[in-house]
Amino acid sequence: MLKPILIPLFLLLSSTAFSTNAPPLTTIDATQTELDAFIATVEGGLLKINANKQIVVHLVGASEVEASIDWSPLCEKYNIEFLLVGPKLPNVTSKKRESQCTHYHKSLYSRRSLAESNLNKNLLIPDLVIGFNVDIYMIYWRRTLGELIQLRKPIIVTVYCAYEGHKLVRLM
Repeated sequence: MLKPILIPLFLLLSSTAFSTNAPPLTTIDATQTELDAFIATVEGGLLKINANKQIVVHLVGASEVEASIDWSPLCEKYNIEFLLVGPKLPNVTSKKRESQCTHYHKSLYSRRSLAESNLNKNLLIPDLVIGFNVDIYMIYWRRTLGELIQLRKPIIVTVYCAYEGHKLVRLM
């Protein structure tokens, strides 16, 4: 039984914890160095796969950070189409953000979700999959990790801290 003095505190805490106006747990504010590293990572991956055709790159776990990057220089240089996939993607409302080579799917990454979308069928099978600073070793990413492995395509995952990489290596 809660003591009378704890009831108002509990009600206050529970109402703010479930509020739709609550701030996000983390705010992503990428520096220009980080954004440049994202572009360099993609370019490095493209050089490794050495494709000589139209390339489709899936950026998984994409958020407003990946959506803010101008991917068109890489598109032109390497003949790429990008598909950014993630539940935290902002709604694409301006033509400025959606270019000829950058497409968006606001959803968790799964082959089923992609197949049920209205995306161009050429975008559904990637040549390269990249996830930037994803917590892919965490339990909520395990289904996505399984989906990615089943693709049998090159996967690049960057992590923010060394301990994350060690956990991912053990999981793999």
